[in-house]
Amino acid sequence: MDPFEYTVILTSLIIGLGIAQLITGTADIISHIKKVKFSLPLILMIIKCFLLCVQDWWINYGYALNVDGWSIRMVLFVMAYPVLLFVWARMLFPTGLRSHESDLDAYYYDQWQGLWTVEMLTIVVSIFHNLFIDDYDLTSQIGLFVYEAIFMIFLFFKISNRKAHTVFQILSLILVMVIVFGQDDVLVDYM
Repeated sequence: MDPFEYTVILTSLIIGLGIAQLITGTADIISHIKKVKFSLPLILMIIKCFLLCVQDWWINYGYALNVDGWSIRMVLFVMAYPVLLFVWARMLFPTGLRSHESDLDAYYYDQWQGLWTVEMLTIVVSIFHNLFIDDYDLTSQIGLFVYEAIFMIFLFFKISNRKAHTVFQILSLILVMVIVFGQDDVLVDYM
């Protein structure tokens, strides 16, 4: 087993746990569908988180070619994004004392600042990955900086307008879909 394979097992496990959280939470919603009050912004975030988990799993394979040496610092750096995705996936569904909550709209608007903060952190880590692992130039990250700024505006001004949240989540999901489905990378043998 080479260092890449050794490392990717751990990151894949974390991503898999995030996807398991999303599937389990979705199954819980479906199994109680008659009792659940839906939240469009939350549902859109769930879909977005799922797509980003799959995208990260896909992109991790490229690290075999992009990372020259695997130090503990590099492993922790690469693990930061999947860990944040897992935390975000876990937070998207009422758990613990709130596990019997069926009003997802109330849950979303009670938790949106925490959800957005974690998603915002995934963007920051993504920018750093793009710059330091994938060698993108800073100007290619302007779109992500603008995206991050919108999150910051919502959080700083505590914008909780339902229409604003819904419109932003729709546009955000479209952006993620364009990015994820616009990739034409193919898996190649890195050996």
